[in-house]
Amino acid sequence: RAERPANAQPAAAQTAAATPPASTPAPAGAPAPDLPATATPAPAPTDPRAVAVLPFTNVSDAAAASGLGDALAQGVWERLGAMDTVTVVPAAASARWVVGGAVRQDDDAVQVTARIVETGAGAVVQTVQMDGAASELPRLREAVNTAIAARLADAMGTVTAAAPPPAASTPPDPTPPDPVPAPPVPTPPAPTAQAPPPVASGATVAVRPFANLSRDPADDDLASGIGQAVAAHLAGTGTFTVAAAEDGARWVVAGGIQRVGDQIRITARLLEAQAGTVVRSVKVDGPVGDLPRLRDEIAATLTGGLQEMLDADAANAA
Repeated sequence: RAERPANAQPAAAQTAAATPPASTPAPAGAPAPDLPATATPAPAPTDPRAVAVLPFTNVSDAAAASGLGDALAQGVWERLGAMDTVTVVPAAASARWVVGGAVRQDDDAVQVTARIVETGAGAVVQTVQMDGAASELPRLREAVNTAIAARLADAMGTVTAAAPPPAASTPPDPTPPDPVPAPPVPTPPAPTAQAPPPVASGATVAVRPFANLSRDPADDDLASGIGQAVAAHLAGTGTFTVAAAEDGARWVVAGGIQRVGDQIRITARLLEAQAGTVVRSVKVDGPVGDLPRLRDEIAATLTGGLQEMLDADAANAA
């Protein structure tokens, strides 16, 4: 059964580099999670039931849909927390399983994609994709929650069945141990003043992994490459510092890609990290063969938006 405080929230993403992660009639595809398609394998946590839920990336153009990703993640967190076979943990670093996703809303059409990652193998083991209407959002959320819970149970059962049986434990020695003298009580050190947390520089930006909004997992590499190219472009200006984590950044870049045939759409948003407000958005369409040009156009537009924010900060400080 889940072990969580009543006021706990879904786990925040533990990596940056950017994904969470814009608008036309609803495409056939659904958003991908705010996770890379693969991750560096890590040792399995002690509890094989430990699950972390990352915030769902909102890749919609409309600012009105900004709370949709958080609402979906909260619903998943509550559903998994009610399962006896799952222990919901607050951080991905201590989880055996990580659930993440992305959501896109175009008018009344809503697309949701979620993925379940097994951290020990560093691989996506289950994917959930659903389309619905914003006017029937409670029904869509329930369907997403149910599907994720079922896919997670399947994944956990598969890994458990493949694991070797535990070694037989040695019976305890009935002979009572010799008494051990109590150690001396150490004198606590004098309290020291804590330095205030560092304030993120106005030129510091984190780039989330771009979400794959296509239904084809083969496009994961396209999305990952665009996010990396944007981060490299920002770092190459000499003006901005690309942060390794969002909690050390003043600005956050999030976006996604969608490919249909030989056409591709790239969307990106520049957010103020603390407030989560969108300060600039950009969308480009073109053939896949023009991907380098489209990628440069996205990076240049975001760089220009960041420079405008820096200039505004300087003017306000003067």
